[in-house]
Amino acid sequence: MPELAVLCGIYGTALAIIGLVVYVSLYARPALSFLEAVFHEADAYGPGEVFVPSRRARGELAVWVSFVPFMSVDLRANVDTRVFATDASSRSCAAVATELPEELVRELWRQRLRRGVLQKFAGDASAREPDPNVDEKQCFSWSDGLDADEETSCGFQAGALVADLCESVGWAPVFQYSVRRFEHIVTKEARPICTLVRRLAAEVRPGGSRVLNFADSSTNVGAWAKGRSSSRRLAWLLRQVAPDQLLTDLQVGIPHVPTQANPADAPTRGKPVRRAPLRSERSDLVDALMSGRFDARTDATFAASSRSEALPADVLEPAKGPPVRFRVPASGASQRRRELSHRRRAAARRAATRA
Repeated sequence: MPELAVLCGIYGTALAIIGLVVYVSLYARPALSFLEAVFHEADAYGPGEVFVPSRRARGELAVWVSFVPFMSVDLRANVDTRVFATDASSRSCAAVATELPEELVRELWRQRLRRGVLQKFAGDASAREPDPNVDEKQCFSWSDGLDADEETSCGFQAGALVADLCESVGWAPVFQYSVRRFEHIVTKEARPICTLVRRLAAEVRPGGSRVLNFADSSTNVGAWAKGRSSSRRLAWLLRQVAPDQLLTDLQVGIPHVPTQANPADAPTRGKPVRRAPLRSERSDLVDALMSGRFDARTDATFAASSRSEALPADVLEPAKGPPVRFRVPASGASQRRRELSHRRRAAARRAATRA
C-alpha cells in the first residue's frame, strides 16, 4: 500500500484512480460499496497539490483491490425464473416468490433500472415514535422536495406495467422475520433484500445467475442499482452482502413496484400471502408479456414506466468545500494509549500544582 498511497497523494492522480476504480466496477457494482472516504479525499485540494491520503481511504482501496480478481461478470449468465418480491413494515419484513417464463424474465432484466442518484433519508425515523396512522413509506421519497406528481414523472410511481404483472400471478412465501420497531424504514426495506442475497449466494450455481427482486422502496431501488449509497446506514447493509455477490457472480436487479401492488406487503402486516392471481383475466399487455411476444408496444410501455428527467445541476457539479471527516471508533489499544496519556498529563499537572 505505500506505493498506492504515494500515487493517491497527487490531486490529478487521485481523480484518475477514482475514475479507473469506477470504470472497472461498472459491471461489478457491489464492489463500489467498499468505497466511501475515497470519493472525498481530494475535495479540499486543487490541481497540483500533494496531500497524504487518510488511513481509511487507503484501507478502502486495499479491500477493493483484493476483490478485483472476482469482478469478472458473465453478461450471459443464466436468469433465474424465480422472481422475488420483498417488503418491510414497522414490525417485520418478508419475501415472496413466483415463477415467470424465462423470456419475460430476460426482458424484465433488460429493462431494469441501471442508474441510481439521490438516495437520501428524508428524516430520521429512529428519533421518533412511529405513528400507526401514517404510512412511513410515503414520508421518504426518491428525492427530497418531490411531491407525488413529480415523483411520477421520474418513473418510480408510473409502475402500472409492473403492478399489472404482479397482480396477474400467484405468489408463495419465502421467509419472514421481525425487525426493530424504531429502525429506519429504508434500512428495514434493505434487510430482506440482504437476506435474499445471502440465501441465493448459498445455492451453488456454475457460471453465476441473474435474479430479479421487486421492491417498493425507491431509495433501495436506486442504491442497489448504483451499487453504493451516501447514507451510512444503507451503505453498511450493502457492504455486508457485496462479497456474497462478487464471489458467487450473483447479479441482482431491483425493479420498482408500487406499494399497493407489492405481493410482499401482506405478510409484513400479518396477512396471508396471496397465492392466487388477483385478477381473473389478464390484460392484453400482460398476456403478450407472458407469451413472450415483445414488440414496439411493449417497449414503449417499458419506456413510459421507466422514464427519467434530466439530473439537477447540483448533482452534476463536483463537490466543493473541506474534506469530509469520518469518525472511526478507536481500537482497544489506541483507547488504552489515550487513557494512559491522559493520566500522565493529569499527574504532571498535580505535581506542578503541589510544587
